[in-house]
Amino acid sequence: MDFIYPRSRSTILRAFYKEMEQETVPFSENIHMVHYDEQHPKEGRCQKYRLTLLDKEFLRKNLDASEPVFIVTDFDKRYPDILKEIFGDKLVHQYCLMHLNKLIVSDFPKNTTIEQELLKYRLLNIFYNRENEI
Repeated sequence: MDFIYPRSRSTILRAFYKEMEQETVPFSENIHMVHYDEQHPKEGRCQKYRLTLLDKEFLRKNLDASEPVFIVTDFDKRYPDILKEIFGDKLVHQYCLMHLNKLIVSDFPKNTTIEQELLKYRLLNIFYNRENEI
């Protein structure tokens, strides 16, 4: 354990922010951003589709696979392989933050202790700063 140097949270954050300020992010004009959350509302006995990526051909037809694409989806296990097959290394795939938050919340009981509630908010804080709520 000789490699661990005790540091306060504020010291670590200052060092992190200093490094992040020096980081340059390359600018790309031709990146497509797609947010996809499949929904299947029913109207009477008829199945309706909204925002549905029907299949691989639909993606190939409507999105240029030679251009970079940023796609946000829910947790369907089929997406990563299909999207990687179509877009290859031009793909940035992220899971929807709302779905990530719901996953975290579902791991806690409905009636939580104050310690569990604090832990839940700390985990949720990874995606969005909720310090004012805590």
